[in-house]
Amino acid sequence: MVNPSKDLLLRWEALTSDGWVLLGESSTAAPGANAPFKDATRAFTSDGTSVTCTLPGTVVPTKVNGATSCWIRAQIVAGNYGRDARYVPNPPPATGVTLSAPTFGPPVLRAVTLGYSLDTAPAAADLVGYNNLEFQELRPGPGQSPVPMFRGLDAQPATLYVALGVPPGRQTFPNRAIALYHALRSFQYGELATPLHPDRSVLTATANSVATHRFTLTNPTPATITYDLATLGGTWSRVLAPTQIDVGPGEPKIVTVAVTVPPAQSLPTPNVVDRGVLVARAVGSTTVAATTFETRVGAVAAPARRLRWEYWNGREWTKLSVSDGTDRLSRTGIVEFLGPADIVAARKFGVDGYWLRVLFEPGDKPLLPRLRALVPNTTMASQTITVRDEVLGSSDASENQQFQALRAPILPGQILEVREPGPLWVRWTEVTDFHAAGPLDRSYVLDRIAGRITFGDGVQGRIPPRGVANVRLTHYRTGGGEAGNRSAGGIVQMKTTVPYVEKVFNLDAAAGGFAAESNAALVTRAPRSLRHSGRAVTADDYEDLARLSSPEVARARCVPLRYLQDDPLSSSEVVGALSLIVVPASTAAKPLPSLELLEHVGQYLRDRQAANAALAIVGPLYIRVDVDVEVVLERIEGANDVEQAIRSKLAAFLHPLTGGRDSSGWDFGREPQTSDLLAIVGDVTGVDHVRKLAATQHEDLPGSRVTGRFLVYSGQHRIGLKFVGSE
Repeated sequence: MVNPSKDLLLRWEALTSDGWVLLGESSTAAPGANAPFKDATRAFTSDGTSVTCTLPGTVVPTKVNGATSCWIRAQIVAGNYGRDARYVPNPPPATGVTLSAPTFGPPVLRAVTLGYSLDTAPAAADLVGYNNLEFQELRPGPGQSPVPMFRGLDAQPATLYVALGVPPGRQTFPNRAIALYHALRSFQYGELATPLHPDRSVLTATANSVATHRFTLTNPTPATITYDLATLGGTWSRVLAPTQIDVGPGEPKIVTVAVTVPPAQSLPTPNVVDRGVLVARAVGSTTVAATTFETRVGAVAAPARRLRWEYWNGREWTKLSVSDGTDRLSRTGIVEFLGPADIVAARKFGVDGYWLRVLFEPGDKPLLPRLRALVPNTTMASQTITVRDEVLGSSDASENQQFQALRAPILPGQILEVREPGPLWVRWTEVTDFHAAGPLDRSYVLDRIAGRITFGDGVQGRIPPRGVANVRLTHYRTGGGEAGNRSAGGIVQMKTTVPYVEKVFNLDAAAGGFAAESNAALVTRAPRSLRHSGRAVTADDYEDLARLSSPEVARARCVPLRYLQDDPLSSSEVVGALSLIVVPASTAAKPLPSLELLEHVGQYLRDRQAANAALAIVGPLYIRVDVDVEVVLERIEGANDVEQAIRSKLAAFLHPLTGGRDSSGWDFGREPQTSDLLAIVGDVTGVDHVRKLAATQHEDLPGSRVTGRFLVYSGQHRIGLKFVGSE
């Protein structure tokens, strides 16, 4: 007879791929009527004959005690089926022990029969998957292979997909030149990518050291965001700080990833790279931002910046040859290609079209390109006039002949030809002067501003042979200058009609036009050019050559023995290093150079400097000047005009390039004096006197003042007005 204790409890488990999994528990109590696990035997104590349960789908054959099968087990986890014989102490005052008889009453199983039922869900009427922004039928047709439910993109670098369409009624893609205008967003110096900056961090370290990658997390929204941070990938030990952070609107917060480089004996090779990903997720949002960090040890070559264009031909992605005017997506420009004959329309990402894609590997650039616009049917235009076959005159075979073009200035790229006996038109070569020219050299000197051409004297430079109308400019362009600078949408008129073109307009502002060099600037530049001779050696050389590199450079300051690329506030000397601060020509209150300008200046100088010099090109540090002034007006009429005039005067006086007492700008490290500001405000027409004035300075980057490398700029001014007699 079965003799269970009152607290008897059995646990039923099944062996799955994840280990033993609980099916249910049974006791001497009656099982629930609708329980998923039902033990009608009440833990083998009643006349019930079945134990019913639902097995998980992960039950797999497993070897137990040498037998491979699918296993279910029942364990006594509480109570018992009786106790063994034992000696029990007699109760006091008696002594000794008494033998207690055994109470064993375990269940005995004569046979076990296993039965089961397999429940299957009804077949779905349809089965559709949503992958890569498009729906796809997943149910295979007769004789077809099953379609995978989840489908990702092939392993590939960052990729831009472009779908092109054709006009209504056209059945094929045109086999002609196609132009795509790529308008890239330009970052200014000090501007941060949001929400994580930079897009890529690369550090070089040594074995058994710590490389700390620094990222800036910003919040572009008007509300505070809590970010959860984590790192993925990589094999080296690293510490992320913090792992969660609150970021207020517009507030930058620093996030660090400290990577510990293993000892040299633990590295697989002397030259090795460890890569990881920093992920930031806004709490309560599905939006995720990510950036990469890379730690290099030894001589690891920097990856090249690569761009590959491909098109879809119906079977596979095929290489597309293009003329890339963007220099691998490093600047705004046009990409041209010939429409492939075998390109076919397809549906991808839920869009029908003729598909192109661009596979992009950024190299070591800290920021990835941001595409503002991608526009077809575009071409580049400049504010110039092209003149062809203009006859300059006839040569009389005299020395130092001069000819005048009808239009000036003459832009680079002109072609000048002289008709020589034959008769043949022969192209002559422009030179800066005749000092190195021989008597047979077909050369000439061109004054581009005046449009004047000068030939040699037969000793230095050949004399054109005598002839009639035998000197001509076969091709030249004229124009340019500040007149060509136009705002976006400001160019809408075609000078001539073009077939099938209804209208034109400029997507972006036309810029880059500058006035010709003034005589005063020439007088300043000429002796400096003689000093540096196109080579950067001294600090003055670097500053002069930086201004020559581009008309966009208004000022430059060289800081020897400092490398300010990583820390603009650095005061530590670095042997063999120097930094150049570049200020662009701009009317903005705080002129900041673009990263493209800094890169251009850097490349120009590196081509002219010593090979072992470490050069950093950076933008300026700024201090904002806010003025709080109260003035007494001569009369109440025109008070608004006086206030506006004061603001304009302060903004002009505090402009870093055109401000100051002599309108030549502010020197690095110089701060405005209260007396200067009093004089500026007091000279405004309509001001009787200044009642009080206070100037407050705010460092854009804390610590800028002590470096002495800052510029001031006009900030937020508060102007109070009173009237004579109201004091």
